[in-house]
Amino acid sequence: MDQGLSAPIYRSHQQQIDRNGLIDLENRIQSLVDGALRDDAKLKLLHHEDITALEEGIRTLLEIINSALCGGLRHNCHLIYNLLYHRDLFDAYMQHPMFQDLLVNIVAVISHFSTKVVHVPAGDGATMLQIIEKEANVWPTDKLAKFPELKFRYVEDEYTVDFFVPYVWRLSVQHSGIHFETSRIKIFNAQSIA
Repeated sequence: MDQGLSAPIYRSHQQQIDRNGLIDLENRIQSLVDGALRDDAKLKLLHHEDITALEEGIRTLLEIINSALCGGLRHNCHLIYNLLYHRDLFDAYMQHPMFQDLLVNIVAVISHFSTKVVHVPAGDGATMLQIIEKEANVWPTDKLAKFPELKFRYVEDEYTVDFFVPYVWRLSVQHSGIHFETSRIKIFNAQSIA
């Protein structure tokens, strides 16, 4: 074969291979970028699902607090005391649209009872609780917005044994007064209680 003719053909062939290799490299890079974007989208979706689950949990807790206040304000003086003590926790949720309806009663209770205990010296929990008990008996609960009665249903998880068996054994080992050789316990990490 003529050297003069084969050299351009070889170079052309090599350029095509290089171009194909470059295209292959570009395709691989694009594939990695696409995969990273999909992974990022998955992480954002998981993050969104986590936030949604937490918001639903917070809403449930606020519904329970509301139910306790509306249904038995007079019998929940310790709850009122704790609401006053931790009132700053509710500030963060005041602007959240998912919680605003539930915070109306809680804020009303905090506002009312705050005015009654404002002059109690800090650290005098007994006096504060006495004032709360007295005020809870005279404050009309019809000022609180009514919500439907809460109904809860227990749905057993198919893997509850994975939690409860080690939990019950841990309680037994810790509180039964029976000596167990913790190095031989395999159902849970007994070294943490030794």
